[in-house]
Amino acid sequence: MSPLVLLLALAASPANAIRKVVNQKSVSIDPNDCSRVKGAVWRNSAWRRSVECKCPVSYVVTGTSEACQEKARNFDRYFDVDSELGKDGSCKCGRPFDPTGVNTVPHYECGMETTVDQKKFPKLQDFILSAHSWCRSDLVPEEKRIPPFLRGLYWMKDLALDDIAFCPSLAEWDAATLTARMPVWSSFVVGRKSEEEVPQLILDVSGKGKPWTVKGFGIGSNILIYSIKLVNDTLKEGTIEASAPIFNSISYHTLKELDQTPDGKVVKEEPGDILERKTWMFGIQTKGYYAVRVMDDNGKIHEERAKMMREVEGKHNITYMRYPPNCPEA
Repeated sequence: MSPLVLLLALAASPANAIRKVVNQKSVSIDPNDCSRVKGAVWRNSAWRRSVECKCPVSYVVTGTSEACQEKARNFDRYFDVDSELGKDGSCKCGRPFDPTGVNTVPHYECGMETTVDQKKFPKLQDFILSAHSWCRSDLVPEEKRIPPFLRGLYWMKDLALDDIAFCPSLAEWDAATLTARMPVWSSFVVGRKSEEEVPQLILDVSGKGKPWTVKGFGIGSNILIYSIKLVNDTLKEGTIEASAPIFNSISYHTLKELDQTPDGKVVKEEPGDILERKTWMFGIQTKGYYAVRVMDDNGKIHEERAKMMREVEGKHNITYMRYPPNCPEA
């Protein structure tokens, strides 16, 4: 059968059969074969692909067999319908094990809603008290863990935006380049207004922002991942690069350790307690913020700093969301 005839046949009866050319021969394929990997479907472009099946976006092939586990380790959601993969029922589509979130497409299926003021929101978990359940470096493979200097939960003091904290304990560390990568959608904690299903800032940093806004235009369809590139092995200063080309071209960010904040309200007690984040937009320095460690990597809360954070952020009548890459098992 010529390629032209094959294409016409596919167009005429896509529901009856999907055909694949292997070694110049046409082979009839049961269109339900993709479903042997639970949750998998045919790719829309299966007729022109050598790998025709896929798991949904932000899922990968996983399971109990070595072949499935290899797919999961490589964050691979595609497979060949003619392969033996999953024919024994050992494979399914699932979230990859990706505590850093670097390799996961943003999703909002298991957002964690918390508060810094339980008097206003008594039914919600306290943000700071519950943070150690997810913000700790032992969730990350040992070879990718960020150095102790940058571990913990940091309050973004004096920041005017809706995000109030981030967790570098979950960053993916590259010791050779002294670089930590953090996806904003899963590493940062962001305020949610009552009328929002998902905070607009989370949509922006997921590449789903409104193109007519500054953030939507600057980030575009890119998933915003910050790369903290430290200058040397003292780890005391560095630059921050973004994964969005336009955002990167119009802005510049630095990070530097301080002994205390300029207002004198926070004083360093341990290395890495206070980091100054400076920002320039179009070459003009704008208002940055001070990253203040309110909880260390072992879960110890600095009560004085936590109290200060609650007083400042509790003035806003909003709740705070964090979106994990891996949803808890049902």
